[in-house]
Parts: sequence; C-alpha cells; structure tokens
Amino acid sequence: MSAKKYVVKIGSNLLVDEKRKVNTGIIEWLAREISSVGKHQISCVVVTSGAIGVGRIARGVSSSKLNMRDKQALAAVGQPELMSYYRDVFAREQLDVAQVLLTNEDFASRSRFMNIRNTLLTLLDYGVVSVINENDTVATDEIKFGDNDTLSAHVASSLGADTLVMLTDVEGLYRGEFLTENLVGTVTKITPEIEKLAGDKSGSKYGTGGMASKIKAARIAVTAGVRTVLAKPSDGLFLKIKNGDAGGTLFLPSPRLDSKKCWLAFGAKIKGTVFVDKGAASAVLSGKSLLAAGVRNSEGTFRYGDAVKICETPSGADVARGLVNFSSEQLARIQGKHSREIPAILSDATGSEVVHRDNLVIIQAR
Repeated sequence: MSAKKYVVKIGSNLLVDEKRKVNTGIIEWLAREISSVGKHQISCVVVTSGAIGVGRIARGVSSSKLNMRDKQALAAVGQPELMSYYRDVFAREQLDVAQVLLTNEDFASRSRFMNIRNTLLTLLDYGVVSVINENDTVATDEIKFGDNDTLSAHVASSLGADTLVMLTDVEGLYRGEFLTENLVGTVTKITPEIEKLAGDKSGSKYGTGGMASKIKAARIAVTAGVRTVLAKPSDGLFLKIKNGDAGGTLFLPSPRLDSKKCWLAFGAKIKGTVFVDKGAASAVLSGKSLLAAGVRNSEGTFRYGDAVKICETPSGADVARGLVNFSSEQLARIQGKHSREIPAILSDATGSEVVHRDNLVIIQAR
C-alpha cells in the first residue's frame, strides 16, 4: 500500500473565536486526526491562516479596519505565536512540525516551484508535518479575500496530493439555508450554478476567505486531479474521508496533471493573452499545438518562453495556458499566417508552432 498525501486547510474563523481567543481545541483535534490517519500511511500537510488574528490578540488590537502596514506588522507578531501552538500541541501526539512561509510569487518561477515541491516532499519523508502559511509580512496583494484557500490548492497540486481538505464552520456547500436536505453532497463539475451558491462573503472578521474562495480553490485542485472535500471538523473526519464518506461536500477530480502542467496551469506568471479563432481553440482542446494561422490578436508584452493565456475570440472564453515560442512583437507579424509563410517573415524562427502541445495545458474542456 503506497503512502497518500492530504493537504488540510484550516482558516482563521476556526482558529480564532469571537471572544478573541485562540481556539487551541481545534489544533488539538487536528493533531489527533493527523495522527490517526498516519497509522494508515496517510501523511498530512497543513495550510493555516491565523497569523494576523493571533497578532491582533497578542497586541490587543480590536479594530477590524486595518491598513496593509498594520496587517503585515501583526502577521509578524502573530506567526511565531501561532507556530508555538502547533509545535506544543502536535508534540503531545508525537508529531514534529516545520514552518513554511510562502506567497503566490513563489509559484510563479518554475525553479522556485520545484524547490518548494522538493522541500515539502522531503519533510514528508522525514515524517514532519509542514505547517504552511502565507508570508503576510512581505505579501501585499495576497492579503485579501481567499488567499490561503488558493494557496492550499497550489500546495495540493504541486505535491500531487490525493486529497485537499478545506475545513469550514458549516458542513459544506448548501443550496439555500443551512439545512441537512440542502447540503450538496457531491459535485462532479464546478458550474456557474455551483459558483453562485457560494456567494461572496467572508464568514469571520478574523479571516479573509469565504465559501466563494473555497470553490475557486476547489476548481484549481480538481483540475490538477486532487479530490477536494469541504467539511466541518468532527471526530474521525479524516478516516471517514479515507473511507469515502466525509459527510460534507466532495468535489470529484479530473485526470491528474503532471508537475510541469500543474505549474503552468496555476503557478506560472502570465505575461499576455493570445486570442484565437474557434477552429484553433478546438484544435488546442483536442490536444494539438497552436499555430499562427489560428491567432487573431494578442495583448501584453511577452518574450520567447513566457507563459501566456489562450482565449477564444470573440467569446473571450479561457481555453488554455502555454509557453509561447515567439515574442509579442514577432507574433503580431505572423498572426493569421500559414506555417510555411513564417520563415520568410521571421528569418530566425526556430519552429512554426506558436505554442507546442507539450507546453500547453487545457483550462476549460468542452
């Protein structure tokens, strides 16, 4: 039986209660759950929020209106406090922890992405539980709605995790009121209807996420082939997930992507957009390379090897991500041209594909 990997995301709304106290009980519960599945060859990585909330408690800051400097400073105060809770509580279950601080920028570089992946996998080999948080002290745009939900999906995809568990203060995703009969048990595809159910509000003044950010994260994870569960903490939850009965909302995964395509889909920094006609979009979706004949326009400034977004025109539908073989200036000269015409236009062209199929990842299948 091969070892499996779970990524578990726990938010500020669970870690910091409304009485402005750290909920050590939830950390104790998490340690027990991780210990219980460890006996079944399941290793866990934790993505935690809470540094800013814990910092607010430590400094006695009650105002909910904080500027960026306040958030960064409070994160610096709260992060070591938060880690001390994890270290001390997990030690009671004979679990060692490691602190890992990341930002979305760490996933933009392919080499940094691979370094993160290798470090986390090595820590798993050591039997150490990585406790990952957004590096809020240096982050700017990342300190906003949905940051660590999205981060947990990036971590799950980079690790090739089997399951992403996003813990919530409700049982899962509901159609309407929080009634048992309204709970969405299984989602086979994240449709606009599913996204609409999520709404757009955060559930806690100490957190930055909400159900909408969890659906966004679930989309990333399932596209990478990671099954995703939204569930409320309860005794034996992780073993129930192992046995296929979490009691929350299960998002079924797509076929798994390899590490390179996971990075290209969700980590690479997009430098521009290439707009293609319907025929080219269909060809890309069927697994073919993107050729210049199907390109209608482009936006942004990019160079050879940069990551670009491929969209269908005129609908604007997001089709794929890819590493482009021409600069934006070169592409403007050859767009709409047949492959045999390219050498006469660009004497230094090394090939005819705008994006080779090996460097393409589909974002929206039809």
